[in-house]
Amino acid sequence: MNDEYERLTNDARYLLLRISSEYQERRVAGKPKRDAVEMGSAEYVRDTVMPEWSLADVEFTMGELVNAGFMDATPGDDTYIWSHITTAAISWREQKFGNDVRKVLSAIDEVKKLLHP
Repeated sequence: MNDEYERLTNDARYLLLRISSEYQERRVAGKPKRDAVEMGSAEYVRDTVMPEWSLADVEFTMGELVNAGFMDATPGDDTYIWSHITTAAISWREQKFGNDVRKVLSAIDEVKKLLHP
């Protein structure tokens, strides 16, 4: 799965880091895995995880993560009406960062700098 991450655009890396952090926060808060992986519609992802992005950019980037195997999403009405992160995304995050929130935040900052130099 590391190969798939290396092929992602910086936008997709940024979204993956942000949604995997959302998953981790939910787990720490005591949510069961089944609930924590659910990311909802593209509009919900935009509103809760990526409010600084347009809906079109969130949808496009979610599609990239779907194609790479890091998300599953159900299309409908020219958008994603439901999505969740995959166990591949969770495994990638665990292998790369463990449970070290500081490492994840540092990686988010690094990728964000690439997006907005």
